[in-house]
Amino acid sequence: MENKRVFKLSPRLKLCSNMVRSGTKLVDVGTDHAYLPIWLAMNGIIKSAIAADLRDGPLKIANQNILKYGVENIVKVRLSDGLKKISSEEAEDIVIAGMGGNLIFDIIKSTNWLKDKNKNMIIQPMSYFKEIRELLILNSYDIYEEKIVLSEGKIYVVMRVGYSEKISLKGDLFPYIGLLENSEKLNVIEYSYIEREIRNLNNKLFGFISMGLVNEADKLKNIIEKLKEFINERNKDF
Repeated sequence: MENKRVFKLSPRLKLCSNMVRSGTKLVDVGTDHAYLPIWLAMNGIIKSAIAADLRDGPLKIANQNILKYGVENIVKVRLSDGLKKISSEEAEDIVIAGMGGNLIFDIIKSTNWLKDKNKNMIIQPMSYFKEIRELLILNSYDIYEEKIVLSEGKIYVVMRVGYSEKISLKGDLFPYIGLLENSEKLNVIEYSYIEREIRNLNNKLFGFISMGLVNEADKLKNIIEKLKEFINERNKDF
């Protein structure tokens, strides 16, 4: 039974797993090798899982892993482009991790049954953080939880999202740093994340100035100054 010992998830996937509800029906979109649903099944956290991917290759490896760890009665593989081959009845918690924010939002927008307050989405975008936050809110998807993690030398953002008829109030900095805007103190990783965003915005500001876009440059300067003030107020020791 040595091969059925519970393995460790990467910090990125472990953070995703922490946001999955107990006893739920899980769908892992873009599952790759299915480590997340396998780990959740082995730890008795989920009722069932569909490990979905749009490529046959990863699904074959995923199925091998499912059999290796003896969770084939809980975790099934499925060839699916996003959630197109998944029904609402099969999915209560949906993980969409390791993709660009624009692709994640396209999957959400094209799946009407996600407009259900009982659905719990865990998303981990690799890019377009500002854009996906804004698009989610504009389309009545609120972000209830947002955490930053350092995994294999890289900083990742994980969000827990759900459909809501009433979106909670967001501030000016929300598109840029998400729910961190409500933090009274930052840890080292959160501080580094915001510093990275400031660097990216400075690069964008240089582009605006080079193109003579004065109004856009002024607005961005204001945001950058607010972000600098934000981290200075919360982390005197850095």
